[in-house]
Amino acid sequence: MKKLLALVMILFFVGVLFASFPANAVIEVKALAQETCPATGDWVKVEPLSGLSYEYTAPEGKLIAESCYKVGDHDPVFQTYDPALSPVTVTSTLFNSPGGAICTAPGVPHEGCAYQELSHASFRLIDDPGTETPTETETPTETETPTETETPTETETPTETETVTTTPDPSTTPKPPTETPIVEVEVNTGASLLLPVLALLGFLGLGGIQLIGRRKK
Repeated sequence: MKKLLALVMILFFVGVLFASFPANAVIEVKALAQETCPATGDWVKVEPLSGLSYEYTAPEGKLIAESCYKVGDHDPVFQTYDPALSPVTVTSTLFNSPGGAICTAPGVPHEGCAYQELSHASFRLIDDPGTETPTETETPTETETPTETETPTETETPTETETVTTTPDPSTTPKPPTETPIVEVEVNTGASLLLPVLALLGFLGLGGIQLIGRRKK
């Protein structure tokens, strides 16, 4: 019985504690958790970061129209670019708060005052208008003009072949067969010798007659 009474008392005090807790505290915590640079839609988020500056180059065909960076517990810092750029460098301009001091410059009003390093950054991308290809309007096809008739190319005259006269080597050149000369022999018939023979006979006869006459004397 005592344990049950103690449990009831504990539950009662827990209820009173939650009832006394500010209702807007949960809202403020939730809002604080949402105070980061966007990462949806056209935004590209880069995290985690370190250092006081960061340079981001847009991918091909894109430009950066807006940037956001966050440092520590400070609210995100937005910046727009008109015209859009690439690349873009974000640099921290917010100070830390050492010991709860409100810093206005490095070392002021506290020696520990300094620019706070980046925790993350986001960049909103748009299409690069310079890379957009305009839609081509179809132009009417031109009527093809008949191609000019090609004139026949002149036929090349054959080059004169050089006649090479070679002197035959007598030793190697075959000699033509020697032709046997044909001797024509005229056959004299009796008609061609008749007159000389008659003349001779006449002469001999005349001499014989004279010789006989001389002997008779």
